[in-house]
Amino acid sequence: MKYLLLILLFTAALPSFAETFIDFSAGTASGILAHHTNDGRFTVSPAGGVNAARTTGTPENRMIYLDITDSFPPMEKAFVTVEYYDMTGDISLQYDGSGNAYFESPDRYVQTDSGNWMTCVFLLQYPVWNNRQNGGHDLRILGQKDLAVRRVEVTREKPAFYSMPRDPLSELEAREPNVLRDGMTAIQQWQIHEPLPPEDLSDTAFERAKKLGITSMQSYVGLRQLEPEEGKLDFSYYDGLTDGLKKHGMKWLPFLIMAPEVSVPDWWNEKNGVFAKCLEHGEEAPVQSVWNPALRDGVKHFLTVFREHYGPEVIEALNFGISGCWGESIHVAGGGFGIMDRHQHSGYWCGDPYAAESFRSYMKNKYGSTDALNKAWKTSFGTFDALAPFIPDETTSKRAAKDLNDWYFASMTDLAEFWVKTARELYPDTPIYICTGGNGNVKLGADFSDQARRIAPYNAGIRITNENDDVANNFSVTRMVSSACRLYGAYYTTEPGGDNSPDGIPGRVFDATAGGAIGAYFKYLMDKPDLPDIRGIRFAESSGFFRKNVPDLKVAALMPNTSIGLKPELIDR
Repeated sequence: MKYLLLILLFTAALPSFAETFIDFSAGTASGILAHHTNDGRFTVSPAGGVNAARTTGTPENRMIYLDITDSFPPMEKAFVTVEYYDMTGDISLQYDGSGNAYFESPDRYVQTDSGNWMTCVFLLQYPVWNNRQNGGHDLRILGQKDLAVRRVEVTREKPAFYSMPRDPLSELEAREPNVLRDGMTAIQQWQIHEPLPPEDLSDTAFERAKKLGITSMQSYVGLRQLEPEEGKLDFSYYDGLTDGLKKHGMKWLPFLIMAPEVSVPDWWNEKNGVFAKCLEHGEEAPVQSVWNPALRDGVKHFLTVFREHYGPEVIEALNFGISGCWGESIHVAGGGFGIMDRHQHSGYWCGDPYAAESFRSYMKNKYGSTDALNKAWKTSFGTFDALAPFIPDETTSKRAAKDLNDWYFASMTDLAEFWVKTARELYPDTPIYICTGGNGNVKLGADFSDQARRIAPYNAGIRITNENDDVANNFSVTRMVSSACRLYGAYYTTEPGGDNSPDGIPGRVFDATAGGAIGAYFKYLMDKPDLPDIRGIRFAESSGFFRKNVPDLKVAALMPNTSIGLKPELIDR
């Protein structure tokens, strides 16, 4: 990293640049508060001889959230100076910026495990301080692995030792327009469940996005946004964006979701809603159960309403979020807009009565009689009515555990096929993706091979949301999808599970091309409202290698689904 030598030169504590700071070592603060959230828990404990806010990189213990209580107005730039104890893993920062609550600073630092106290600086561009991050915070410091922070300062002035990063706007203005090769798509996230402000619809925003090589912009679209009151349709959330895209010769990628609370209208929930319930605690998450008997009629209504207003002309592809906290073809696993503080975790979300009914029907169809089931499971059930979903780890019967896993997978795949089949009748020629994620763990419910097999006959594909900055990791996890899509005649695109650093963008271009993808989704090639990000420049620099490709395969790896289902830890091996 270009900043590594720089930060090594400044291991001593810096003088205060402003009155806005929090010092965990001294227990003092001015203008900053730090609170826990479900995904941002930390401890104040010793590191390098002094107290510091510490995280460990686990899902609930990997971020330090900060609330800026000083009255900062929106500004062009601000700087966050962080003193940290050098251990392992990258350190990055996300902040509440114009149009997006989780803009990532262009600065990222690699810890070298030196055991020294270090100082780094993060640039914030157009921060707005509107408390829109989880728990009502303004920024969060992220540790990939270990993180120990003793002091944080926020200033308007650039620290004297800090070197400003590359200027993406001047670099874009000096570049020729980036035109992608035929058949490839580059999708930019643009809208999340709320109307766009006018600055996000400016001609300049579209012109610069197109010049970077972005082919389409994505919106999260739910029935809640289209039909907030029963029978009263409202398309104002999206019409401005589709009009702008048409004007500038670009396309739209609507991410159609009907599962988490943010996508389902209150009126529909009151009449038809069934929340997913976990077996581990018997508690619900604000996400529709995939076994809800009213869900499929709701999906059909949603897709029909959408089709009656939005024809295929402006749409690059339809992307479907059928379940999960974010809208993916997986069960509840954690996260989600507006529901971070609700009950949720990776587990078995089949505790509602409709799931139990489906489970009994599946086993009855498989075994025909309780005698056959009892022989296979080594159990003594008198009737199928006595069956109920269970946690596979808590049974001694491997056959029973395997059968439950198969049913859990199949239930998600059945719903995915329903979405695709219904949409294909409405959009005969438009590309269609189901959005899926994870690494094949049964608790997530995404059987990549079976999903590809079931949707390929509808000329549909998969968007796999499991990439990061690690090229080797991306290669391994996306191959579970790319190989299945090649085998069954489907297609696929890629998406990061979180954000990418600028250095991660070329690796994602490589992975998409090497695997035979026909596109990739990115979160921050643009900095809203109309500024290119350095990630966008890195994409433009790399996109000459972004092309349709058929891999030349010499080696295959067999993934033993039965073993993985019984021991998910085998996946990482």
